[in-house]
Amino acid sequence: MPKSKCCKAKVKIVMAKDFFGDVPKQLIGTCYYICCKCNNPCDIFFPVRKKFKINPKTRVQPNKKRKKLTKQNTKKLIELIRNS
Repeated sequence: MPKSKCCKAKVKIVMAKDFFGDVPKQLIGTCYYICCKCNNPCDIFFPVRKKFKINPKTRVQPNKKRKKLTKQNTKKLIELIRNS
């Protein structure tokens, strides 16, 4: 929800009449924001996104699980080695 820069209060969007004879329910046109607290036109407050000093990609730990080379269990592998 957008907030105003002056009071950090909620704002309402108002459509301005750009041309003579504009339709009041028109969807295209110029808009401006009015603060609900002080009832003056104002700008919108955009919060600043936090930036990290550490790159999170370098902090990801690799997977420590062993890869299964074969689908056979250890008993079958031992039998295959003895028989060969």
